[in-house]
Amino acid sequence: MMPDKRVSEQLTDIQSALLALKPTGSAGFEGLVRLILTALTGVNYRLAASGLQGGMDGEATFREDAISFEAKRYSGKIQRNEVLTKIVDLARTNSAPDRLWVLGSTTEVSTQLASAVQDVGDQHAISVLILDWSSEPLPLLAVAAVATGVTAINFIMENGNPKQDRMKLAAAFSEIPKHPTFNNLLYKIKSKFNVSSMATARSIEANVKWREASFQNENISRERLGQALTVCAQPLSCIAHDLKGACESGVANRSSYRFIWRRGRRKIMARCADLS
Repeated sequence: MMPDKRVSEQLTDIQSALLALKPTGSAGFEGLVRLILTALTGVNYRLAASGLQGGMDGEATFREDAISFEAKRYSGKIQRNEVLTKIVDLARTNSAPDRLWVLGSTTEVSTQLASAVQDVGDQHAISVLILDWSSEPLPLLAVAAVATGVTAINFIMENGNPKQDRMKLAAAFSEIPKHPTFNNLLYKIKSKFNVSSMATARSIEANVKWREASFQNENISRERLGQALTVCAQPLSCIAHDLKGACESGVANRSSYRFIWRRGRRKIMARCADLS
């Protein structure tokens, strides 16, 4: 769904206001991202000092909250290496499990870069949330900023240079929530801050992929498990047929065969259910 012309103009007003902020510091875009995340999560954040930041511009005050963020105020294309090196640095310097890393960007993050960041995060048990300026249906950064309300407006008016038109900015903040996708997008953003459940879901997904690869490919199975346990390489019907044939040729007593066949079939069904 493409935003209509009016919504598009309002989004441009909001983006221009964000770009009027300095890139860094408590009075800059980093400070605004901190403000937005505090409003969305109820968690307080500290900004990192300049220099070596360990892959983040800020993180939750209390370690158990396990949320870090990186703020990128760009008007042009975001550089792939600038983002990937940040999450790699975070993984290297931070040992907190189930950590959420939020990337706030005033420009759109490409699908390829978003996927690469997610992959790096998965490798190090870091969940990723990208709040960028993708245009459809609404930019997630715009949704998050608008949800912060007058607090965000006041911050922008106080720190933006050049100064923004407050009435125009307030009108945009008032109208964007009326967009039919706004509430659903805001709900999805907030749900991502349940870090433990998000990490569990990602772990289950990664585990399923690991098992599928391990039990379907002979080379991978030998490398990971020391033997070729490719039980998922054939359909269940083929495995069952082989077992039935083995039972028929090796068991003379028919009643014993039926017992062994039923018990073996249940084991196959249970094993394949575990691997699915």
